[in-house]
Amino acid sequence: MHRDIDAIRKRQLRFALSVGIPYFGLLIGMFLLVYEAKEAVISMVIAGLPLHYWLVAVAVYPLTWGLFIWYVGKANAMEDEMADAMAALDESRFEAPGGAQPANSEGGL
Repeated sequence: MHRDIDAIRKRQLRFALSVGIPYFGLLIGMFLLVYEAKEAVISMVIAGLPLHYWLVAVAVYPLTWGLFIWYVGKANAMEDEMADAMAALDESRFEAPGGAQPANSEGGL
């Protein structure tokens, strides 16, 4: 059972890194694009705002919130899996031999 929990933790770490690293790379890339291609980016106008406003001030927020909502849903599903594995581990640890319940398991004396 410990292997199951370790496997879930490793999946969580892989998932967090596979989402976080590209996200931060995208953000840094957007800022670098705006910095390096100033003239080209500033000269483009969309709906009355220069492109650099869209990239560093407007687009970041829906992108971040959308990714956040998706990530939290997936992370919660993995957390539920871990909770189920922990509950199964606890049940198997406290189960008496032969499947019988221990005498004090129901709170009786």
